[in-house]
Amino acid sequence: MVVLAYADLLILLFAGELAWHIASGQLTISLGHFLERICVLGFFAVAVEAAIFMTGGYRTESLRSVTYASARIIAGLGLSVVFLAIVNLLLPGEILAFTVLALALLLALPLLVLSRLVLGPLFKTTEFRRKIVVLGSGQKAQALYELSLEKQSSFTATAFVKMSDGPSHVDGAMLRGSIAELGGYVARRGAQEVVLAMREHSGPLPITDILTIKGRGLAVCTLTSFLERETGRVDLAQYEAGSELLTNGFSIDRMVRGACKRTFDVVVSGAALLFAWPLIAVFAVMNKSQNEGQLFNRQEHLGLNGKPFDRLARRDSFTAQFWHVLKGDMSIVGPRPIASEHGDIGDDIQLHRDERHSVKPGLTGWAQIHMPDAARDASNSAPSRTELEYDLYYIKHRSVFLDCLILLRTMLPKRSSRHSTRYPSKGAL
Repeated sequence: MVVLAYADLLILLFAGELAWHIASGQLTISLGHFLERICVLGFFAVAVEAAIFMTGGYRTESLRSVTYASARIIAGLGLSVVFLAIVNLLLPGEILAFTVLALALLLALPLLVLSRLVLGPLFKTTEFRRKIVVLGSGQKAQALYELSLEKQSSFTATAFVKMSDGPSHVDGAMLRGSIAELGGYVARRGAQEVVLAMREHSGPLPITDILTIKGRGLAVCTLTSFLERETGRVDLAQYEAGSELLTNGFSIDRMVRGACKRTFDVVVSGAALLFAWPLIAVFAVMNKSQNEGQLFNRQEHLGLNGKPFDRLARRDSFTAQFWHVLKGDMSIVGPRPIASEHGDIGDDIQLHRDERHSVKPGLTGWAQIHMPDAARDASNSAPSRTELEYDLYYIKHRSVFLDCLILLRTMLPKRSSRHSTRYPSKGAL
């Protein structure tokens, strides 16, 4: 974390200095000598770094999860704006002008996220993994143990607690009766989270134990929620069993979020088409002069709620897709568009087709950044079970922040996902 803190300090100093240069050129602000600015820049950098620290931006999770890191960085930058604005009111002219401050924070945000992406793989060792204690020692707990052994796993199971009679599938599981106070035991194991992985019909939930653990400030979650977060996918086996899938996510309050998403789609696609129309005109003239037939091909695809639309396509053009975004047939972010001829996605997962089509298809999406091969296949195949699990995860958790994260991951060089490539077998769960 010390290396990350030093890297952030340099990034913030650089962002502040660059913002000062840009502002001085555009707003006729005096640049002055660097030594005259160093104290102001240093105060700015330390204040922002302290705010990021207070919002959890330097926890070990920030090196494992870009989602976690981005959320904490954004929260920290917001907190620093409030603090620096108050200081600026009390001491006018002593720190960065508001214009320079806003520009510096905008410049710093992508650089701070990028630093986590770069430094994360360098420090991804078992010491940086989140530690959990598992309540349960049956097949579910065994599946969780096997998942923790994977190289890309972000957690380590430090202990398993046998909560009921019956066979244990995990070696070394502690009997609940041998532990005097479960909250203290979990704390002594250095765990940050407790996962409930008991067998079905094994008795009522241990409410007293859960309250004791929560009383110590430790997180408690179900196995379903834990696996969903770790893999970035909704497990269809759990979905088909009706196990807790609808406890979180799939919210109905879409009006504000939908309006924001549509506004973003229109602005981006409109700008892209505005800049690209001269090229489209040139291609059209060249295509006509060389008698190559139609400039665009048409293929029927499935859109929102399964409604078909004719999608324009060109092998060498991405601009046609922005036209569909502008029309409202597609979105910038969403599941991969599927041709109508591939609408049947297999009997075992066909019942999830309606959920997949509850949002517009997108140019990029959660499944595409985790399964580049599926993205390259475009609409030439039906979604696999794994791809559908990623799509359902996006639909369940979709938000403006998740869309921004997907766009960031789309633009950055491809790197291995922190999420597990598999779920534990259906029989184990």
